[in-house]
Amino acid sequence: MDIELTTDPQRHEPVATSGCGCGCGCGGDAVAADVLDVRLIPHSVRRASVLAAVGAVRPRASLVLLAPHDPVPVLEQVSASYPDEFGWSYDATGPETWAVRITRR
Repeated sequence: MDIELTTDPQRHEPVATSGCGCGCGCGGDAVAADVLDVRLIPHSVRRASVLAAVGAVRPRASLVLLAPHDPVPVLEQVSASYPDEFGWSYDATGPETWAVRITRR
């Protein structure tokens, strides 16, 4: 099952709903994902915030990262910091919001 971006009627912004489609090998049994909207985090602490949140993800759980651009640099850093521990997939690819589900294997 993939993430769907819907509109939060109070914030008028996209929000993610759960479901695994990341190819992490969980068989679709991953627990519901937490959402980290980095657009709300100051740029100066954004990467550290993402890495801390990713580090706190339990096995077979996911974190959905919402970003204003393709977050390739932070995904590469996740891969370097946690070799073979995470899989991810793009559930939305802009132009205003990118949603990436990061799942701990």
